Amino acid sequence: IDHRLSSNARRMESLREIGCEIWLPNRFKRVEAEDGVHLIDSSSIFEINPDLKRRISSAGIVDRNGGFVDEQWLLMSRSGQIYGLLGSVAMATSQHQGKVVTDDVIRIAASEDIHPGYLHLALTHEALGRPRVKSLAYGSSIPHIEVEDLYEFRVPRIDRGEEERLGNLVTSAFENWANADRIENALGQDAENFVQRFIQ
Repeated sequence: IDHRLSSNARRMESLREIGCEIWLPNRFKRVEAEDGVHLIDSSSIFEINPDLKRRISSAGIVDRNGGFVDEQWLLMSRSGQIYGLLGSVAMATSQHQGKVVTDDVIRIAASEDIHPGYLHLALTHEALGRPRVKSLAYGSSIPHIEVEDLYEFRVPRIDRGEEERLGNLVTSAFENWANADRIENALGQDAENFVQRFIQ
């Protein structure tokens, strides 16, 4: 796959060469707190409108963003089985704002040199991206992907305009995903209000 990409791309560049930032927050305790922040686990980042019941204290989280994520950061599941979520990538949307994402998820912030949507495509493409990401994993019981190994992942660079076009399609898809979240939440609230009025 790598040879095929190298033969057809203008060039291949590692995430380190592109200038992306990749990191994990520290391991933090899940201290239940009724007035705390919502915790998003590694499976929920791939769900539309996940049921976020758990609130934790953010006091012990040591991270550049306090465990929170910014829109258009890429979120990668760093552990699990290779036939499961391991190496899967979601893009942070407005629906992640104000919520803490688990320390099992690698954060990837694209540099100005690459469109975050195109980077998502390069990491997740069924034939050309995901198999290469999964090949980074090590460990027989619960395979993991290391940040340092991910820095060396090489991305095929093509025409800048084409990268932008593809990237915009990806970000538009995640914006629609976030909008579906909002619509479902609004419908749920409407239904709850209706039931309450009916009971009264």
